[in-house]
Amino acid sequence: MAWSRKDYYLKNRDRILAYNREWRRKNYNKARSRERVYRDEVIRLWNEYLTEKLGDPVCQICGRILTWMGYEQDKTDSVHFDHRHGPGKIIGDRPNNWIKSRKPTPDNIVIFEDEDFGILCLNCNICLPTNNRKDWVMKVLQYLEESEE
Repeated sequence: MAWSRKDYYLKNRDRILAYNREWRRKNYNKARSRERVYRDEVIRLWNEYLTEKLGDPVCQICGRILTWMGYEQDKTDSVHFDHRHGPGKIIGDRPNNWIKSRKPTPDNIVIFEDEDFGILCLNCNICLPTNNRKDWVMKVLQYLEESEE
């Protein structure tokens, strides 16, 4: 009879679960701090690249001065990357999570630049709908024209 992981797990389930609980109890904080150190380093590298490539960030709709990613600033002042053309093929719908988990290697930089993100503040990002943006803007303009009459 061939050995399988599933059979081994089912046979030793209680022992494996007890080991995993004990490992998490002992090592959880150490693993989380290692993850934070890595994430902080990745954010620092991306911030350097983005500052060098794009300069200081400014909201493309309202002109508000923003800051690149990090933990020390307020969320309302940080950059919110916006998909101009719907969710991306590689990065998906959460660009900040993608950035925080990958260093800015030449391949990752090409992927990031191909997505063609907009730079928005929190308020503009919340107000702007995800789909049918042109229709939404046209309706807002039509509403404003009607209200001025």
